[in-house]
Amino acid sequence: MSLLPEPLTSRPKGKNLFWIDDFITPAECAFVCQELEFSFWQRSSVIRKVENNQIQSMHSPTRISETSGQEWFSDELLDFLQVLETRLESLLGTSRQRLEFWQATRYEPGGQFDYHHDAGFWEDDPAGERRHTILLYLDTPERGGQTHFRAQDVSVRAVAGRLLVWNNLLPTGSCNYGMIHASTPVLEGQKTTLVTWERLNPFRTEPLN
Repeated sequence: MSLLPEPLTSRPKGKNLFWIDDFITPAECAFVCQELEFSFWQRSSVIRKVENNQIQSMHSPTRISETSGQEWFSDELLDFLQVLETRLESLLGTSRQRLEFWQATRYEPGGQFDYHHDAGFWEDDPAGERRHTILLYLDTPERGGQTHFRAQDVSVRAVAGRLLVWNNLLPTGSCNYGMIHASTPVLEGQKTTLVTWERLNPFRTEPLN
């Protein structure tokens, strides 16, 4: 699969939250969704800090969805992501070595993820905190499924091909709690996303495939 010419070559200056429509084409969205049908899906989990600041992944009623990790992606999908990451490097001025492994998430009617922050757990990790969240919508639910940022009261509709990026951190490197957000309930249709997070320092030691 090939990508359209880049609609944007650099991140808008001063923007902690922005989105780009048609970042990938409808055909490419369909291709990714088709490839994900062959992935292994399981109930999504949330991250919590427990005793001694240990990070634990657990199921929670605050998150109703299914997740498939990059380790289950087909070779064809991984090839596509390599091309996609080239554009993200240009857009964000970063290196793919700073990106976490990709996750796909699928929300059926009633699926949601209550208000949460994507950073705040990795200050002691060698790769550092999650600076940017990079979210790509693969389909368009008929009703519901917006990403809502509570402090700003901004709702971003899930539209196939739309790329949504936000900065989780303040200039000091601490969490920007103004970026707490939720995936609001899908009321009709299905919502599928691809997501990764850019760390402050290199995260990957090996290529995607």
